[in-house]
Amino acid sequence: GINKSNFNVDVWVTCYGWGNKWLRDITGNAGNWNGANGDSTFVSPASGGAGPRVRLRVPANSYAVYVPTYFQSPYQIDFRVDSIFVADTLITTEWTPRVQFRNLSTLSQTGMQCRITIAPESNPQNVIYADTLTVGRIQAGEAFTRSFNPFQGSNDTRYIATAIITGAGDNNRTNDTLRRSFLMRIPPVVPQFTLDGNLNETGYILLATNPDSSLGFGPNIDIRRVWFGRDDSLLYIGIEGKLNVLSSDGFGLWLDFGNIDGRDENRDLGNVPNAAHFINTGDTTQGRYRSRFETDYAFSLSPVSNRGFMTLGRYEENLLSRGSIVAVAPNLAQLNGSNVIVGPPTNGAVPANTIAYSVNNSGQARHGWEFSIPLSLVGGRTGNTIRGFAFVVSTSAYFSNVLVPGTRTGQADPFGNLGFNPNFAADSMATGGPYMSPTFSLETGQMISVRESNRAEKPTSYQLFQNYPNPFNPTTIITYQVPRSSEVKLEVFDVLGRKVATLVDKKQEAGVYSVSFGATSLASGVYFYRLQAGEFTQTKKMLLVK
Repeated sequence: GINKSNFNVDVWVTCYGWGNKWLRDITGNAGNWNGANGDSTFVSPASGGAGPRVRLRVPANSYAVYVPTYFQSPYQIDFRVDSIFVADTLITTEWTPRVQFRNLSTLSQTGMQCRITIAPESNPQNVIYADTLTVGRIQAGEAFTRSFNPFQGSNDTRYIATAIITGAGDNNRTNDTLRRSFLMRIPPVVPQFTLDGNLNETGYILLATNPDSSLGFGPNIDIRRVWFGRDDSLLYIGIEGKLNVLSSDGFGLWLDFGNIDGRDENRDLGNVPNAAHFINTGDTTQGRYRSRFETDYAFSLSPVSNRGFMTLGRYEENLLSRGSIVAVAPNLAQLNGSNVIVGPPTNGAVPANTIAYSVNNSGQARHGWEFSIPLSLVGGRTGNTIRGFAFVVSTSAYFSNVLVPGTRTGQADPFGNLGFNPNFAADSMATGGPYMSPTFSLETGQMISVRESNRAEKPTSYQLFQNYPNPFNPTTIITYQVPRSSEVKLEVFDVLGRKVATLVDKKQEAGVYSVSFGATSLASGVYFYRLQAGEFTQTKKMLLVK
């Protein structure tokens, strides 16, 4: 029956020999309506014979096809979920579910319910999202895609999405449901940095700490800590400390990156053409100082006319090196962090105008020298690493005993300074090291190497040192030493004795080790860290202040 009117139409049909039979609409358009032998009135237009009547309904603006309920035919009503469009990992904070369904029925169908639910894979019974749509007419065999309301997920959580389609008369329920698992990973917030000599940005990570209070050049110049951070395109370095504006002494920094090649350890690092300060003193006899790790870049900051002067050198393979002066007087950084200098003016160690720096020489905590360099010039961030070593040095490359990290009393003068041409890779310098920071990933910011190796002089006893800085927020360095090969475990506990972190749990050779402990997810308070090595056990206390 076809009904083109705006009203439902009921039709009485006389059926001879049809007593006590039922009909069904195979299109589904009439809903649950079934034709029935509704009364005992007999109609016989031709002969006046008897026969039952059945009432059939044809919906407004629609059609219906009635057959006996026992009728065996190729007609079927069947729906299927074809696909849930979702990748295994979603790098996003929000997902709009899209699902493809299909009408496998012999005829077109209408009024199907399409539903999707989402639950954590760890607890699939806990449905945290559900949405349902009612679908209009879909032709036989036709696939159709529907989008649902957005789903807001949590970081690093795997979910199960379940799509279901239901409809009247469906006689095959085996294909009505489909499930897909996916991981939702919220993209990390890209840190923001401002070059002003203030190193308080949350994106900074502690690279190295001055382990003692040596002040061989006097109390007016010192380096306390070295920091690093990055955004999508730039690497930021912060030297926390203070310059003596009444001298030409400055800060020195050597950096090594895993993705580029530089000068091998135990090689002369001075006399870099076109550089200045300690990197190129002009005296070839004063350029034979050496590092204990491969060095890719050297940087220097020193005071000139009460402003900050920066120069750098780039070490390459085959003992090649190039230098640059970032800017010349009077275009130098003021010492209150009020301006940013960009250079160098011409290509050299780096392309022109790729270095930017600022200085806040107040001497307060987290103030000092801050500069940026493109990640592309240090090997990018993917799979890359960073380590470094900072020191106080004169313009003539006379090294003080301010070493970050490292503790060394020199014999060059009565103040314990190291003097000209120290070789930090020499066996005679092993005591007091390591003269390099741990290695950190530029991709994740995590420490990936903490071992102090190739020490000519090994520790003679087990020892756990006080963490630094302490108090801390949110990262601190824990250093310890083992005199012989040992099974080592370093753990952190809260005041209730609950373990909150295991930092080391493996066999280690004799040496000095430093481990970074990050407490971003922990509350302020007192924590204890315990070293177990062989039969040695020692515990110390530290304070997290947020």
